[in-house]
Formats: sequence, C-alpha cells, structure tokens
Amino acid sequence: MTTESIQIGDTVRSFDFARFRDLRGEQACYVEGVVSLIVKEPEGTTYYIQVQRDVCAGEVVTPGRETVTVPANGTKKWNGELTDGVVLLSVGL
Repeated sequence: MTTESIQIGDTVRSFDFARFRDLRGEQACYVEGVVSLIVKEPEGTTYYIQVQRDVCAGEVVTPGRETVTVPANGTKKWNGELTDGVVLLSVGL
C-alpha cells in the first residue's frame, strides 16, 4: 500500500509491532481510528490518527490513547526495512 492510498478522513488500523498482525490474543496490539492529518517532511510522512479503538495484548484499553502518530507505509526504518503497519479499513467521505 502506498502513502497516497491513505487519505485524511480514512479509517485505518495501525499495528504497534511490525511482526504481529493478530486481531485477537496476546499478540494483538493495534489502534483503529480516523486519519486526521498527514504531515510530509523530508525524513518521511506521518499519519495522525484519532483513536476509536485501542487494543493491547488482545484487550480493549479503556480509556485508550486519544491520538497516535505513526510513520506512513513506505517510510524507511533504522534497519533499512520499510514500514507497512497501517491498513486501510474504509475510505472517508
């Protein structure tokens, strides 16, 4: 998924850990929410997500995080790999 395919107003799921994509169980750690801002800078692009659901170790966190910032898909990590932890769930209006 390219950075351009996620836009402000879209609903996304952002996984906390690159290796784990579980939706249930101890390794399920992610947030779901609406992209409120996309900031493009020379070192990479960042998504600002207004959190609607915060899951840690398979449990919904209450109260959860309100806003998270995550690197956009395709951002180079310190080890040279590219990020891909944000999944588009639905397109905004």
